Amino acid sequence: MESSAVKIKIKIGLLELEYEGGSEFLEGGLEGLLESMSELSTNIPVSPISSGLAGTPTSSSAPVSTNSAQSMNLNVSTETVASHLGGKTGVELAISAMAHLQIIKGKQSCSRSEIFAEMKTATSYYTESKGKNLSASLSSLVKSKRVNNVSTNIYSLSADERKSAEGTIAKIG
Repeated sequence: MESSAVKIKIKIGLLELEYEGGSEFLEGGLEGLLESMSELSTNIPVSPISSGLAGTPTSSSAPVSTNSAQSMNLNVSTETVASHLGGKTGVELAISAMAHLQIIKGKQSCSRSEIFAEMKTATSYYTESKGKNLSASLSSLVKSKRVNNVSTNIYSLSADERKSAEGTIAKIG
């Protein structure tokens, strides 16, 4: 069987990958590559200026929020975020966990397993049923356009959801 040529370009955070070649790569290794890139992107500083990365694009490629909790050096737990954003339902707790990962910790996107682990740290809000229903909660959030499904099991807050969460979290300080 002859493989057709494909060309893809993937950008996760500050990491960018371009591939041109046979389609067998898409069938065999793309999902693993996306997961690896997502994990690697968490180790790259969000602000290229503060990290001293010369030649890295700044404001033209990434929006900068003026009320970002990270820019205020706000260090709060997922439990605290949930107390302000909500944590009574699985959907609310998932949003709170993602807000903590993206706004406080500076991640561009987060995996389902990272969201699950972060939810469990909010011990006053987490219940086993919320963990068991996480896939349904994430599906609901994607359908309601509050969360973007970046790739398989990789999620990010929508721009509107992030802006709303940043505003609420900024008031915690």
